[in-house]
Amino acid sequence: MNKIARIGMVSALLVAGCSMLERDGDVVPMSGTPCTHGSSGICVISVVVNSCTSISANPDVALVASGDRGDVVWKLPGGWKFASQGIVFKHPHSDFSNPRGGNSQEFRWHNAHQVKNKGHKYTIHITDGRQTCSHDPTIMN
Repeated sequence: MNKIARIGMVSALLVAGCSMLERDGDVVPMSGTPCTHGSSGICVISVVVNSCTSISANPDVALVASGDRGDVVWKLPGGWKFASQGIVFKHPHSDFSNPRGGNSQEFRWHNAHQVKNKGHKYTIHITDGRQTCSHDPTIMN
């Protein structure tokens, strides 16, 4: 294989392997999954819990549509509740305000969606009354 072909192959692998670019602690996802919408038309993220070490957000990188302003809602299955600070953004941002829902199966943040094409890392904190567990997904405006 010649040198040009190898450089091309390495470049393609690097591009394919990079799903996010990090900038100042937040991310600019290059791909993700659009939020599902409940009957109220707001972004709904389902949290799946198999155990304290097996937690996922669905979608894990949630893409919020450009004109979608309002609450983002995270929902938990039975047996689990969000901790008092159930969803915590790693780098608080003015797009997100009015967190509510601690100690329940539903947690909400209002999303003003003013900044576009920026990912926001956050941590989900949940409890079953005996243990508190965490998971770190991303939401993309």
